[in-house]
Amino acid sequence: MTAPASRAALIKAIHAAKTHAGMDDDTYRDVLAAQAGGKRSSKDCTDAQLRQVLAHLNGANTGSGFRPSSRPEVRLIYALWGDLKQREVLDNPSKAGLRAFCARMANLGADAATDPEFLKPNQCRVVIEGLKAWIAREQSK
Repeated sequence: MTAPASRAALIKAIHAAKTHAGMDDDTYRDVLAAQAGGKRSSKDCTDAQLRQVLAHLNGANTGSGFRPSSRPEVRLIYALWGDLKQREVLDNPSKAGLRAFCARMANLGADAATDPEFLKPNQCRVVIEGLKAWIAREQSK
């Protein structure tokens, strides 16, 4: 598939991918912020950022090493983890590091390693809020 040529076509394609993924508006804006440098509106993004968001929503390999999930909350966990990885603040940016973080945040024990895909929705919310708080702390530095 060729990339949409115009800005309007990019935005339309992003919204179609969002709808296809079943994302609510808050989740979409969180993913947008994670992929577009904190911008929560597509109209504020550059064309390059819009293409990056579209690639992420379509499940393209953006170098994160993670496969796209069918669950929006899990995709958000991956997006937020990717944001922290880009900021180079993670001691272990690998999938094993993410699994260990999820286990700690979900109170599954320090020795457990839990893939985000297997977290319950309430556990995902705890992980997401932890990642958002971490990003907020990094932004305030």
